Amino acid sequence: MAATSLPCQSPAIEADNAFPVLDTKTLGLTVCAHPAGQKVYPKPVFASRRALHDSVHQLHPDGRTLFVSEYEQKCTFSLDTENLSWRCQGSWLMPFKGQAYFDDELDAWVGLCRHKGGIGYVCSCDVATVDNCGSMPAWKLGKDQLFSADDERHLGATLLYMGNNTYCLIESLLRKHNQPSNCYRDLRRSRVLHVTKFGLKYDKNGELRTTRLSARSYEMVDGHKLNELCSTPVAFWM
Repeated sequence: MAATSLPCQSPAIEADNAFPVLDTKTLGLTVCAHPAGQKVYPKPVFASRRALHDSVHQLHPDGRTLFVSEYEQKCTFSLDTENLSWRCQGSWLMPFKGQAYFDDELDAWVGLCRHKGGIGYVCSCDVATVDNCGSMPAWKLGKDQLFSADDERHLGATLLYMGNNTYCLIESLLRKHNQPSNCYRDLRRSRVLHVTKFGLKYDKNGELRTTRLSARSYEMVDGHKLNELCSTPVAFWM
């Protein structure tokens, strides 16, 4: 592995297993064989910063299958993480932007919508079958807007799932006294993180609505620099 490679989990005891590795320089994701193993694994669907940024991924509720929609290839694939085999599920794409999550209360995947007219909203999607899904599952756009991408201060947003039908949306914005700029390399302006915590449910008409909504804003210190690689907040929930 290169000096910029970061294992995403501890290598399994069995030598024939493998583990995912993130390249912190390119933001590419790959699968690394166990040092003592004999198997040779093929390259994953997304192996570059651009492809990873444009990909959608979510874990199937079976706990072993990862679904990936790759927008450059305009296809959705599934990866069986136990035997590390890829399957093309068809020429269709998930409606999400970035990572989506399985919500057992809704019995659906949930994520931020990537389609025009749906940006700033969450959406839910029926869980695809692992074997030969063939076509895109039914999906539904939420009714409540959580942020506006048209706001000139908006830089990006990330959705986290905290379990028990509880979500956290982290939006990154420029401070009000900062002026927007397209030249991110020259930006040394501070940011505001707007954090919204909420739940989701289907109302009596079957519409996806937010519940238990609460929000707070946090100003970053003046010395904080905008990330040149990605203006979208990087966050995780443990």
